[in-house]
Amino acid sequence: RVLKIAGLIEEYVGGAVEWVGGDATLVQMGDVLDRGDFEIALMCLIHSIRKQARDAGGNVFVLTGNHEALNANGDFRYVTRGAFVETCAFAELQKEGKEAEEKKASLLDTLGLMVRAAATGGAGGPPLDPTTALRARINAFAPGGILAREMATYHTALVVNDTVFAHGGLLPMHASYGIDKINQETGRWMRGTRTGDGQAGPPRLAVGGPESVVWTRVYSKERFADPFEEARANELLDNTLSLLKLGSDGRMVVGHTPQMQGVNNQNLGGKLWKVDV
Repeated sequence: RVLKIAGLIEEYVGGAVEWVGGDATLVQMGDVLDRGDFEIALMCLIHSIRKQARDAGGNVFVLTGNHEALNANGDFRYVTRGAFVETCAFAELQKEGKEAEEKKASLLDTLGLMVRAAATGGAGGPPLDPTTALRARINAFAPGGILAREMATYHTALVVNDTVFAHGGLLPMHASYGIDKINQETGRWMRGTRTGDGQAGPPRLAVGGPESVVWTRVYSKERFADPFEEARANELLDNTLSLLKLGSDGRMVVGHTPQMQGVNNQNLGGKLWKVDV
């Protein structure tokens, strides 16, 4: 609905979706996962409009959120029953396609509607075997899995013109380390290859702890506890924007923490936009 209201897509009878945003740039702020029953259908939609947008001279960027990291790391505590059903349906549809690994692109292009039709989800859905559901989820989202490889194409942090986007936020240590390196290491982890520090697990600065790019809440709190906390956030933000050489108009956009009153840029002189609504 949001994409239609923004004039970026049209949905036709039968569910086909077309990018109509021309040369617009869309940045999705992460946490596609763990937000309802039809996650894979949404991933398929995003995959499709990314290609269409590029062909039209636009761009669709997707950020890695902490919930993408949780699923890649085997933490499924926030997955709905319907999403498990959808994952099982996705696994069955993969089995039906010969040479599914070689047909990854076409699978992701076409499975959105098929998955939505196959997965009824919810409390009244079909019987769900926990072992089968867990195995399907792991196979799809563990590093090297077909959907983890799709997530490997997402950005952990992104700069567009004078704006930096990150799900939780970018701190000076992240900027000093380098956005490109952070994105590359997250991608290698999702693909099931070793990260830059030689480790096979989640890259620490990107997704591996409370001060990582996807987990920090230094900036994203709806209200700062006191002036000292806000001053610290302001100092960190200024240092980060300076390290990124974004100039006097530089700003940061973050998600991660719901803003109950809507999009929030009331703090830090308008240099910070909190957009998880």
